[in-house]
Amino acid sequence: MDWRRNSWLLSGQLQANRESAPGDLDTDSNTRLLSLSRRGTGRLGANLSWMVTEDDNYNARYRTEAVTADATWRAAPALTFSQKLSRGWRKSDFGTGDSDSWVLSSEIQSAPRPSLRVDLRRTERWVSQEAGVGFTTYSESQADANWEIMPLLTWNGQVISQKRDERDWMIRNSLAWTPLPGGSMALSFQASDYQDSRTDQMRRGAGATADWRPRPRLTLSGSVDKSFERLAGRDSWPLSFQFRGYWTF
Repeated sequence: MDWRRNSWLLSGQLQANRESAPGDLDTDSNTRLLSLSRRGTGRLGANLSWMVTEDDNYNARYRTEAVTADATWRAAPALTFSQKLSRGWRKSDFGTGDSDSWVLSSEIQSAPRPSLRVDLRRTERWVSQEAGVGFTTYSESQADANWEIMPLLTWNGQVISQKRDERDWMIRNSLAWTPLPGGSMALSFQASDYQDSRTDQMRRGAGATADWRPRPRLTLSGSVDKSFERLAGRDSWPLSFQFRGYWTF
């Protein structure tokens, strides 16, 4: 259900699910969502929402409720600030899964240059006690960047620092070059680096992909990838090839 007036939009949603299982182990759940948002051509956008989910399964009944307010400010054509604040509650018949939470999220989206984009995010969640998904203490910082170094050469990078039980981090870097755009032959060369402290994994590699259309209805595609991978202290050097052909008639 939606109702719109000028730049305001009121939305409502109701969803009910039932999962049947033998032995009287059925599960029922329903979700109700109500939101009020303001979107327009100006620099400021806002949204207020309320959501309730009720789960009734064979061993317990849970009710999860959340109220969220967020705002977006376009300070400049290439600079946007976003802020979100959420308050949540979870209650159960037995009281063992009761908890409440606060979540604060901040985001900056920017393009300092036409060829460079940088996004920054920060999320913090505080809970009165640990109570499963959505009700655990959590913090995360993330930075994403996309840089067109020169025409046809692009770099993407990502850094994530996350804390749950302990502090973990993840780093991604990739470089892509497409020297022959257009025409019947398309070539692409890639190099990548991936590191994840949570899984004790590191992967570095490079590869190439070629797509050739010798005829209008025939496409031939091939790729090769060579990498070095370290997982839980064990090293490997995987090499992969792939070839495909497509013919439409």
